[in-house]
Parts: sequence; structure tokens; C-alpha cells
Amino acid sequence: MLKAIEIFKDDGKPTNLSIAHCHLAMILLQKGRVDAAETEARISMNYAKKDEYLRGQQMGKLILAEAEATRGKKQSALDFLESALAGFSKLGIHEGLNFEYAGRVNRLVGSLDQAIKYLNEGIEASQTFPIYLAALQLELARALKQKGSSWIEAANTAIALYTKHECPARFEMIRKEFGIS
Repeated sequence: MLKAIEIFKDDGKPTNLSIAHCHLAMILLQKGRVDAAETEARISMNYAKKDEYLRGQQMGKLILAEAEATRGKKQSALDFLESALAGFSKLGIHEGLNFEYAGRVNRLVGSLDQAIKYLNEGIEASQTFPIYLAALQLELARALKQKGSSWIEAANTAIALYTKHECPARFEMIRKEFGIS
């Protein structure tokens, strides 16, 4: 990502920089670096605005929603989420990644039934996208476990999908996280 940002600063469009900063923000969130992720998301959104890249503007809001949820700022997280989902809907974008974020944000703020609803909607929308499907199943397993419901099927489905599609680091992470041997 950093190399892409370097290249796009010299020879790229604002949309290119928006995408690169957005992906960096996503990675930073996965690594628990919430403040840095928020900074990158805001940079991404600024570049998206320069190019009227509407999808990028909404994606930035999803990242900000997760950052706020991670900080325990429930209302702010849900406001960013609602705005992003409405924006994606207006654009006609109905895809698993958006529902993964919606599910995770709701799980993090303790709205587990809503999280499960979003994740199931994302699973339905992602049947032909196995890596999105695996990520949604993983997030579903987390939500179900937090709720005290049976989560093993969702976790095993995620492991099977990541195994089939050659993502060994992901299925090992799930095994470790859930204590599955």
C-alpha cells in the first residue's frame, strides 16, 4: 500500500490515492491501529471527494464506523454506518464487504441480533465470492459466540472456504482464535 501511495502521488488520480489509503486503513484496523486507520480513512475520503468518487466516500464512512465502535462510541459508530449503507444503497451497491463491516460494527457495539441480520444478508449476497463469504462466516462466528449461540458451523465454514481458496494464514488465525484443532 505504501508503495502504491508513493507511485500514485507522482502519477495517479485522486481515486487511485483514495483506494490505496482506504486499503491501508483496512489493514490498520485489522492490526488494531485504530487511530492510524482513522487518519488513513479520512485521507482516503478527501481524495475521493476531489474526484467525486462516491464509492470511496462511503467506504471511508464504514472504516470510521468500525473505528468508533472499537472505541466504544456506539452512536457515532452507528451514525457513520447508517450514512455509509444509505450511500451504498443510493449507488446500487449491495455487496458482502459492506455487510461484513455492518455486522462487525454492530457486534462491537453489542447489537448482536442486528449484526447477525447484516451478516446473513451479506452471506446471501456473496454466494459467488468465496473470500467475502469466508470473511462473513468468520464475523458471523464471532457474533454468534459473543451472543452465546452455536458458532462452530460458521467458524468451520470459514475455515473450509479459506482452505479451499488457499488462504492458510486466515484459516490458521480462525483455528487459533476459536481454539479449534
